Amino acid sequence: MKSTNENNTLLAFIIDLINATRGKKKSDGIIVYEYGKEQIILDEARDILYQIARHYRIPDNQWYISKEANDLWNRISKDDIWKYHYTDEVICECSEPVSNVRFYSGSNKKKFIVDTIHTGMKISFNSVFHDEHMTDVKSIVSELYTLDPLTPENVLKTLNKIHIARILKTEDRDKITNTRGRGTDIEHVKDLYGNKYKIVLLDRIK
Repeated sequence: MKSTNENNTLLAFIIDLINATRGKKKSDGIIVYEYGKEQIILDEARDILYQIARHYRIPDNQWYISKEANDLWNRISKDDIWKYHYTDEVICECSEPVSNVRFYSGSNKKKFIVDTIHTGMKISFNSVFHDEHMTDVKSIVSELYTLDPLTPENVLKTLNKIHIARILKTEDRDKITNTRGRGTDIEHVKDLYGNKYKIVLLDRIK
């Protein structure tokens, strides 16, 4: 697909991605940009769209933390949990050992080790904690595909429906049964967390 969108913004780029992939097979989707006599060609446009939705930065009031994650963090650290992401190193400072903590490796859902956290122990943040898209990425992208009219304003409205919960990896593995197709209605998703998944959520901003 050759882009005719002259507004060089992220929202315009997202619209290009949608137009290049809407109604096509998963493997399709090419965008061609012209720069003088040169062509800049992007493959896997659908994957790029998913990555943008996955890494779109949301405001603090659209973040939540589970009570279990909050309680464990307060037992192992006096630092601000929101300073940590992904593989950041956490130096634990426990007043007493915290036993039976599950540590996972990367995205593996089944393999884990059980260990005790002691003061001075260094752990990888995402071996214990997990940032979970409550309004899942597939639902966000699906809504982007249905926008009519497909305007920057409507794209932004959909992206602003993204909400994320910081939970324990044990909660992600043991309690959450469906990670796709939950829709973009945050009140419906909150109800799933509370009544189906049995995960108590706290607001990041109190």
